[in-house]
Amino acid sequence: MVGHVCTGRRMLPGKVFLSPIVHRENFKLLTNTHVTRILIDTNTNTAYGVELVTKQGQIFTVQASKEVIVTAGAIGSAQLLMLSGIGPRHQLLLHDIDLVKDLNVGGNLKLNAVFTGAVMAHEKALMRHTSVEDMAFDYLAHNDGPLATYGTFSHTVFMDTLTDGYPDVEFHSYYFNKGHHEWLCDFKAMYNYADEYRTKLAQLNDQHNLAVLSLTLLRPHSTGRVILESKNPFDRPIVVGNLLSDEHDVLTFLKALEKISLLEETEAFNEVGSKLVPIAVEECSAFPFKSPDYWKCALKYFTTAASKPTGTCKMGPGSDPSAVVDGFGRVYGINGLRVSGSAVLPDPLTAYSSAPLLMLAEKVAEHIMVSYTI
Repeated sequence: MVGHVCTGRRMLPGKVFLSPIVHRENFKLLTNTHVTRILIDTNTNTAYGVELVTKQGQIFTVQASKEVIVTAGAIGSAQLLMLSGIGPRHQLLLHDIDLVKDLNVGGNLKLNAVFTGAVMAHEKALMRHTSVEDMAFDYLAHNDGPLATYGTFSHTVFMDTLTDGYPDVEFHSYYFNKGHHEWLCDFKAMYNYADEYRTKLAQLNDQHNLAVLSLTLLRPHSTGRVILESKNPFDRPIVVGNLLSDEHDVLTFLKALEKISLLEETEAFNEVGSKLVPIAVEECSAFPFKSPDYWKCALKYFTTAASKPTGTCKMGPGSDPSAVVDGFGRVYGINGLRVSGSAVLPDPLTAYSSAPLLMLAEKVAEHIMVSYTI
């Protein structure tokens, strides 16, 4: 699930969980504030607070009465732990950071690869063109229309290419009426299209009604890692994605694309004159269109990552040398410190993991309440 809609309004976790409690005396939300490190008593290996910097450059220390809980995502959580001395020994020594606990922080990075190089041209329009102004009116006046949903995610297909009973590819489509490519700039930004191929896509759209098919790998085998750029907390860490580095992931995409090619032969697609068409890429034009070699080539140009990386503070049993936290998010070897959110998931549960992450947060919160009889 990519998100939540209630009575035609998108409901973000902040609105659902924080809005009702903002007036509590024991709740304080600091915005435009950057946590630079977790404070740890090295005599007892106990986290007792955090150091933070405000937008104005003021440095504060906030102490914890019970625990420090890190929920900064797979990238931010890994960086913060390593800056605080929790991470691979060689990585911390490289940046002259005192080692507190040698753990596999930053490893096991899992990214859901997304391929957007399969384009379907339709002779007949599949839906009427709606202006941005009309969509905004429907949304604001009636809580209705495209803006009252999660767009293309409201019609999603799951594929089981391995036929083992579990889907391993998800796909949905972005539809553009002929000659109406005002949304292509948003699409380009979302999927990191090069300007050259965004232009070629627009040229195709001048000739056809288009559906760009977005295929997302649900169970990636490729593994990357997050490493520090420096000990400066304001330097972004280096993300080594290693997308499609495991041949299994490439083969999964090829099987999915083979199935999608069969759509051209269905009665429904024949009725609207649907055919796959290539985005002109010089290197890929050397191969027959829709052949495995063609798709392998196209994967290099039109693959990016979904928005929820996982695994850099992996949850697992103490016997697993790659695990960073236990089943309740407690960091091994450090008292009073937890990590929650996408960073602890050993593998992606789905491509868009909003619902699983909320369930995980509820489970961790329940354990905290039981632990301290709250």
